[in-house]
Amino acid sequence: MPRRIGEYRVLNESLRRRLSQVDGTGCDGWPTYTKLFRFVRSRLGQGGSEREYAALKASGQGPAVLVRGLLLYLQQFQPVKLAIEANTIGRETWTTADAAELVEAFSTICLESQVQSDWSLSDAWRAIPEVMAFAATGGTESLLCTNHTEVETLAREIFLGVGRSVRKEVAPDQTDDEPRLVDLATRRMQRTLAQYQAQARGWWGACEWAVLKAICGGIPVGGSVFLPLYESVYRKLREGTRNDLEIGPDDLMFPSRWLFMHGLVARPVDGVNARIGWVTARQLLTVYYQGARLAYTRDPHEGAGQPVRILCVGGTEYSRQKLERHGYQRLGNMHGFDVPLYEMVAPAPEARPWLPRTPAETLSLVMAAFFHEIGARQ
Repeated sequence: MPRRIGEYRVLNESLRRRLSQVDGTGCDGWPTYTKLFRFVRSRLGQGGSEREYAALKASGQGPAVLVRGLLLYLQQFQPVKLAIEANTIGRETWTTADAAELVEAFSTICLESQVQSDWSLSDAWRAIPEVMAFAATGGTESLLCTNHTEVETLAREIFLGVGRSVRKEVAPDQTDDEPRLVDLATRRMQRTLAQYQAQARGWWGACEWAVLKAICGGIPVGGSVFLPLYESVYRKLREGTRNDLEIGPDDLMFPSRWLFMHGLVARPVDGVNARIGWVTARQLLTVYYQGARLAYTRDPHEGAGQPVRILCVGGTEYSRQKLERHGYQRLGNMHGFDVPLYEMVAPAPEARPWLPRTPAETLSLVMAAFFHEIGARQ
């Protein structure tokens, strides 16, 4: 949900235009978002989003803290540009001015009603996709696996992730030795790594959105296997008369509102300049978008207007606690396995109000936002 911003400012238009001028090398005068964000965090203890910074550059409007941080940055690192602006407005003491003085000299207050922000839109949730699906994941097309090798690599990461979770449960003091992790996952999943990779290839061949990468810094850092099923297949899984070993490509239907979250993994990769929390966030955003992609349809015969049902496996104590904390309801065990199934039934995304009250309604709200964006692109 977009955060509430207490005060907006508008940069002097002459300064905004000056910063936007492109020099002979093709660069403008705006600091990069990464540099500015780090500076604002260190100096003011707050930050701003890339979306807000883009709006500031385009229109001059932005949260007061972002404007304040930009002016302090210019004062310290790009004094020439600020000096020219100061001369234009007859300001002579700008070099020793504090943050409040800079803000008053080089910007004006802006009423919230004047700002085209998420909060000022009557249907504010429609702004969520741009923030979550595209800015955060790096573009939807980059999430798709392009060949069998990418599918097998992701399946391997999920398989090792299962082994790692089991190892933490049964032998928390041991290290993550890969052959040991493969053995643990093989026992828990009742299939070999090669067999699981073959399954994943088949699912991906039936529906390219069923196997998706999570991207951070342009590099895959995990992903998920999310299966859109026929209603009959879903119900058999739910009722404990069928298990995931028996799910083949012919059991997938796209689009579908009967979804089975089969596996996901978030694992930082060497060379990715991001915190672990950011990597996890990218992976979760990928799952949300993936679910919306699988469930989206305009056709009532394909489920439009119906709830979105999601089954998950509680394969370890940690995953069970996590699912219960996120609002999933425990069912019986999966057929042939000593692990429980969990289910969430999200209300029809097309009919969601703005303010969700439960985890399922929150999921439905996010899907509704993604539905709007997916529909606009089709």
